Amino acid sequence: MNTFYFIEYIPWSMDLRISSIQIITSALICAVSFDFELKKHHKVSLIVISISLFLSIFVDIVYIIKYKYRNIRVPIFQYFISLYYYIGFSFNNCIEKY
Repeated sequence: MNTFYFIEYIPWSMDLRISSIQIITSALICAVSFDFELKKHHKVSLIVISISLFLSIFVDIVYIIKYKYRNIRVPIFQYFISLYYYIGFSFNNCIEKY
């Protein structure tokens, strides 16, 4: 019996790390569509959040490649689906605010 399990690797803290994309996209959506002004401290905090998000994703992918898998497609696809979900969720929140 040859069964393909799609979800092979899900880090327990992936939702906590990936959900910071909601803050970034919500701030950008509100700045563009609702003409909210982003002050200097908003921009700095968004840059810090972005750097930490991409750094955590990069470190996790390197860990996956080195210790867990030889095939990187499944974890990358899981990250892509999670990012897509959280970006869509932030669009939904901004639409409800309108």
